[in-house]
Amino acid sequence: MKKSLTLLAFISLSLSSLLSQPILENTIFPIIGDTLDYVSLNNGDLEILPGESGENVTWDFSNFDLTGSTNTVIYKNPNETPLGNNFPSANMAKFYSSYQIEYYRKTNDSLIYLGDGLKIYSNSKVDLKAPFNYGDSFTDNFASNFVNGNGASITRTGYVKCSFEAYGSLILPSITIENCIKIKISQYTRDVQGSTINNYYDTSYYWYSPIIKDHILQYYSTTFSGTHYSFAYLQINLNTTSLSEIVGSSFSIYPNPASQKINISIPTESDFQENGFLLDASGRTIKTFNLTGTKTEIDIADLLSGVYFVRIGNAVEKITVE
Repeated sequence: MKKSLTLLAFISLSLSSLLSQPILENTIFPIIGDTLDYVSLNNGDLEILPGESGENVTWDFSNFDLTGSTNTVIYKNPNETPLGNNFPSANMAKFYSSYQIEYYRKTNDSLIYLGDGLKIYSNSKVDLKAPFNYGDSFTDNFASNFVNGNGASITRTGYVKCSFEAYGSLILPSITIENCIKIKISQYTRDVQGSTINNYYDTSYYWYSPIIKDHILQYYSTTFSGTHYSFAYLQINLNTTSLSEIVGSSFSIYPNPASQKINISIPTESDFQENGFLLDASGRTIKTFNLTGTKTEIDIADLLSGVYFVRIGNAVEKITVE
C-alpha cells in the first residue's frame, strides 16, 4: 500500500497559506503554434500592481477592468516570418504583427532572446531559465548594433537580472489560480548614438502557472527623461474559461483514479508532436514520457497518493493516484 500524502487541492483558496513551493519548469515555455490573446489593462488597474512579494502571497486582482484593447501573440516557425533569415540560430518567433516580431532560441532549460526586426543581438539575452525555484536569480549581459527608425546607428549594451521572488494565489475576475509564480526582471540598457548616451532602467513582473503556457499577467514599468511609463497585459482566455475547461479536453486518461498504471489516449497521432509531462500538485515535473501512437501507458506505481497533472502540448488533465 502506498504511503498516504495529502496534496493541495488545485482550486482551494482557503488553503492558500499551506501552498507548497511551485517550481517554474520548461513546460511553461511556449511552442510553435501557440496563439494567446492578451487584454491591455487600464491605468486604474496599474495602481495596484505589481502587488506583494514573498511566500504564500494572495494577489487579489478580481476588480481588473477587461475592456481594454486585445493583442494576439502567435508563436511561429522563424522561417515563416519576414526576417527569419536574419536569425539563423532562432527556433521560435514571437509574432505580434508584421511590424513587431521577436526571435528566440529555445533550449531545454532557457528562453534566449536574439533580437527583433533589424536589432540582431551579437550577445544574446537569456530571458528565462528552468527549472527555477523560489529565491533563485540569474543575471546576463547583452549587446547589439542596429540602425533605428530615423536611420541613426545605435550601439546597445546592458544587463538583465531575473528573480523568482514570490508565489501564491492569483485572483482574477472570473478565476482563482493557485501555485502561481511571480518573476521579477530588472534590466539596464545603454544606447550610444554618436555623442548621445541614453540610459534605460526597466522593471517587469510576470505571473506564471506551472500548468499554463506562457505568462498569465505582465506588468512593465520604466522611467525615461524623468517621466514614468507603465503598462500591463492579462491573458484574456483565462477570464472566459472556467478552471475545469482550462484543464484538459484534448486527450483522455484511464483508469482515473489509478494506482499502478495509467493509459493516455489521444484522438490521432498527429495531434501531438512532442513529449508529455507528469506534474505534481506544485507544478514540478516528475516524469517525462514519449507518446507511442494513440495510446501510451505510464507506470505510476512509485507515486505517492494524491493529485497530479498530465500535460501534453497546451492540454492538461488531472489524475488522482490512490
